[in-house]
Parts: sequence; C-alpha cells; structure tokens
Amino acid sequence: MNISKIAVMAIAAFAVSTMTSCSGSANKDAQATDSVAHAESVVIELANDDQYRPGKAIDKPAILDFNAVWCGPCKAFRPTFDKFAEQYASEYDFVSVDIDKCPETGKAFGAERIPHVVAIDKDGKVTVLEVATFEQFFNK
Repeated sequence: MNISKIAVMAIAAFAVSTMTSCSGSANKDAQATDSVAHAESVVIELANDDQYRPGKAIDKPAILDFNAVWCGPCKAFRPTFDKFAEQYASEYDFVSVDIDKCPETGKAFGAERIPHVVAIDKDGKVTVLEVATFEQFFNK
C-alpha cells in the first residue's frame, strides 16, 4: 500500500471519529438559540416539507443536507456543503433540510442521525453520501 493511500485512509478514519452524528435525543431547547451565520449562499433552505421524496422525479439533481440548528457536527459540515454548493450549483440544487422544520422529509430519507446527506438524480433515485467522504462524490 503506498503512502498516499495510507494518508487518505488515516484522514478518513480521523474524520469519521471526530464527526459524530447527532441524534434527536439532544437537548434542543438549550441549543436552539445557538445559530451559525452563513455568508450569502446558493444553498436553498427547504421550507416545503413535501417537495422532495425518494422516487419522485425532479427538474434538476439535488444534494440534500439534513441538519438542525442545535447540531454541532452539522455546523462543522456546513462550510464544506457551502463550498461544494458554490462549485457545483450549475449541476445540482444544494438544499439544507432542517429536520425540526421538515420532519416528514427527514423521515422519508431515513435521516435518523444528522448530519445526513443524500444525492437525488432527476428520476428520484437516492444515493446516501457519507459526510466523511462527501467530496469523493464530486470527484468521480
């Protein structure tokens, strides 16, 4: 195994170990007021809880980031999501889905732990993306 493969594996292992998922059992009330200000972004904040569903055809492929304002790992992932949204906005809609505001969308896509990221093609086919390897989806 060469050095670059070892380095990639070590970075991935570190990312997985440090980016633990939030579960719905966190103290939302205590953390709900802790919000992160984001610069102007091409990310769409989902307001319609029935807009996206697995198997439902859409006009443009989309990347959905399931998150919550009280979730620390979600806040840590957001700059990466924003960066790729700016780079690939012409190819995908990048959509932020707050599971507290759009719980049915979260349930439909199996977002039991957050952050949870999925890609949806035009035909509605869903691919679950691992946060630790999110960048690899765009490098194929």
